[in-house]
Amino acid sequence: MCIIQRGMGDIGLDRLHEVLSGLGDLLEAAGEAYHLVVIGGSGLVAIDAVSRTTRDVDVVALVQDGALVSAEPLPDAVAEAAATVARDLGLDANWLNAGPTGLQQLEPTPAELRDAARWARTHNAPGPFDDQIARALD
Repeated sequence: MCIIQRGMGDIGLDRLHEVLSGLGDLLEAAGEAYHLVVIGGSGLVAIDAVSRTTRDVDVVALVQDGALVSAEPLPDAVAEAAATVARDLGLDANWLNAGPTGLQQLEPTPAELRDAARWARTHNAPGPFDDQIARALD
């Protein structure tokens, strides 16, 4: 399945929506579903807290049955879908990575992550993913 052809570029808010939607579409087509918890530049871009771009999406955890679990290694279905998105949208091969998943050892609860997303919304410009983040962690 090919999503769309596009040149290399940094990931801003619109592009982040495009790449994550493409990832979700591929996973849905494969009969898979995952809730990713992202941090770093892409997390700030997602909640529209910053206007800068990023080159990757850092996954710190997955949400399974309301609990946070390690994202390392990324599930095969996610890794395969991410590779397709990278190819089709001209992204770096490692655009979606579980590099910061070790931070999960700090053991933030879903409620703490939800509160952090709400704090960012209150203290920064609200973004389109705020409510999705909060709902995924409820």
